[in-house]
Amino acid sequence: MKNKNIIGDILGGVVSAFVALPLTLACGLLIFKGINGFEHLGINAAIFSAIIGSLISGLIGIHPLQISGPRVVTTLILSDLIYVVFNQLDKSLTFIDLSSIFIVLMIVTVGLSGIFQLIFAYFKVGRLIKFLPHPVVIGVSTTIGLIIVVKQIPSLFNNHQDEFFEILFSNPLKLFEDFSDTFFLLSTVFLILLILFSKDLLSKKFNSKIFNLFPLIAPLLGIVLFLIFPMDSKEYYLNEVNISFVDYKNIFNSLNSILPIIQINISHIIITAFSIALMGTLNSLVSISILETKIPSKIKDTSVELRGQGIGNIIVGFFAGLPSSGSEARGLSNFAVGGRTILSIFVHTITLILIVFIFNKYLVFIPVVVLSAILIHTGLLMVKPTMDLILHGMRVCLHRPLNEINSCIKDTLYTLFIIFIMLITNYFKDVSTAVLSGFALASLIFIVEMMKNTDFKIISASFHRSRKVRTEEEKDFLDTNGKKIKIIELEGAIFFGTADSLRVMIDKLDSEVQWVILDFRKVTEADITGAEIIKICINENKNINFVLSYIIEGDDTYQALCSAGVINDDTSKTIQWFYNTDYALEYVEDKFLKANNISPISNEKLPLEKLSILHDLDKNELETLSKELIEKTYKKDEHIFNANFNANELYFLTKGTVSIKTKEKEIAYENGDCLHKNEITLFSSRRITFSPGVVFGEMAFFQKQAHEVDAVANEEVCVFILTRNNFEKLILENPILAQKLTLSFCKHLSSRLKDVTNEIHFLEKWD
Repeated sequence: MKNKNIIGDILGGVVSAFVALPLTLACGLLIFKGINGFEHLGINAAIFSAIIGSLISGLIGIHPLQISGPRVVTTLILSDLIYVVFNQLDKSLTFIDLSSIFIVLMIVTVGLSGIFQLIFAYFKVGRLIKFLPHPVVIGVSTTIGLIIVVKQIPSLFNNHQDEFFEILFSNPLKLFEDFSDTFFLLSTVFLILLILFSKDLLSKKFNSKIFNLFPLIAPLLGIVLFLIFPMDSKEYYLNEVNISFVDYKNIFNSLNSILPIIQINISHIIITAFSIALMGTLNSLVSISILETKIPSKIKDTSVELRGQGIGNIIVGFFAGLPSSGSEARGLSNFAVGGRTILSIFVHTITLILIVFIFNKYLVFIPVVVLSAILIHTGLLMVKPTMDLILHGMRVCLHRPLNEINSCIKDTLYTLFIIFIMLITNYFKDVSTAVLSGFALASLIFIVEMMKNTDFKIISASFHRSRKVRTEEEKDFLDTNGKKIKIIELEGAIFFGTADSLRVMIDKLDSEVQWVILDFRKVTEADITGAEIIKICINENKNINFVLSYIIEGDDTYQALCSAGVINDDTSKTIQWFYNTDYALEYVEDKFLKANNISPISNEKLPLEKLSILHDLDKNELETLSKELIEKTYKKDEHIFNANFNANELYFLTKGTVSIKTKEKEIAYENGDCLHKNEITLFSSRRITFSPGVVFGEMAFFQKQAHEVDAVANEEVCVFILTRNNFEKLILENPILAQKLTLSFCKHLSSRLKDVTNEIHFLEKWD
């Protein structure tokens, strides 16, 4: 289909490229923070990451606004590895030797992080991101944000990191020796931060596209200030940017000296690559979720996005670039100007190529402190959610009773605990280990919370029955003996801990329980460990017949249960499973009634006297009524009546089952555009099923209305039909019989109304 938004896509791609450029250059400076003389190598790596990352987003990504590039978080993790390795090296090494070592480190680490992301995609790790507790996400983010801010503070005083903290603790006044320069640098940073944070504050009050361009406006203003008030020293500005490709020939000649360094640090490299893959995955999926609010994506499989990110990082690694991941800032600025399709992403890539290869000589006018201000803003934004959480907690929890304060501040305490552990780990070890420790601690907290909150509900079939309308005898039997059928509603994630709790619960069931339905309706995720324990539980309780419900073929729960051998497509060899609990409960009720000789024999045609609604009629009255009835047979899937047909007949069911069905409709959006929608009928949904021995069609018949639903034979069906004319004839010729028949209908409808009322009351308590 032709793109109708070409102008908007071009503008969006161009503007988003200029928005992305300052952050890209800032990441280039961050990678070699604390190591002098390698700024060019860092900017070179950042540019390759921005170009290749955005190109891969357009080719493989799942969202038309997702633009990948270097991110501060992943850059910081890689920077820490390079700094640690640098401190191990012989300081007499030449610049060329150090460059080769750093390039190989980036190639191996970034490429390995891409391989990890491909593994994440294969195992569909993206689906697990939604289970990360809120304290985990903001705790990890805040810790990294604090580290970023601390790393940038020396730049405000024109000091290198080691020198800055040494001077800060020995002679703080020395930092202000050149007061005019320091004051100018601090003022510039303050002004840039003020503009950037004004965007965050004002965008909540005013809906304007201009706010998404603040990341571009703020650094431009900083550049203008430096042009108006020029600084004497060249070290305040970027060096000339000359993009160069990796000299693999030189690296090959230096392999003998590089390989031992890689071997010594291989464990650190693997941990760093895994941390980059983890944070890159989180960044990309969070970015997708934000961009989904602007334009819904047609592809919902997150593994496709991770596959693209993984391939992108492998290619970026080959060019010795920085790790790349999705960025909502680039995507939102693209959308604000008019970008709507992947064309804008390709324009974004082309614009970056033109800037860095043709207009790169103008990049020397960008002050370093402007890029530091952007990094500080990024770090402060990462810290902000924790500050909001603390302030909100204080505001809300202080008004709670003392016994509720602990639970009220739980999230805040968890967040602060994760931050504390990560900062301690970073101080004694490194950033990548701190990230892994944060996620490990979060996983432990998550498991403990899941174990504490395991609250599976048990429902007895005495109180909750299927939608199958049965005879009074069958209903009475189920009311009395329904306690032998239990529905266990599972909830949350089913893994080894929660599944073991289910196992304990089933062990404590009453010995008279014969049937158990495991309802997976509220299960959000199930893994192989949980499925294996469910299998053990089933094998341990041979006296109980198990049935599963809300199993959707192909989803994670289905696959986990199939892998464990609990279910498969051939239900004759495994336990029965159904798409919803109603069908599962109907199946169990049928089996239970049949085992106790309550249900009619299969394929048996019931005589009129066996119909519960006619129990009050004597033999003569039954004979009189039978003369007014018309016997008819329907084949499987044949309609007894259709919606909108006049209801002039009553049906007495003597053989087979009949289901009442309604047509379900769903709104489909064309090309993701909410302005163009069509209602498409997808399927017929069962509302209720009638068993042999009951009457149906009576509601519309007595209301003298057209049917609102379809009645469909589930198998070969036999019915006796009482027409409206014959019923009115009975009223005139045999009023006593008509009166008794009408009273039976009233009792029948009253009983059904009572059942429905009880069911609604029960479900309100259940939910």
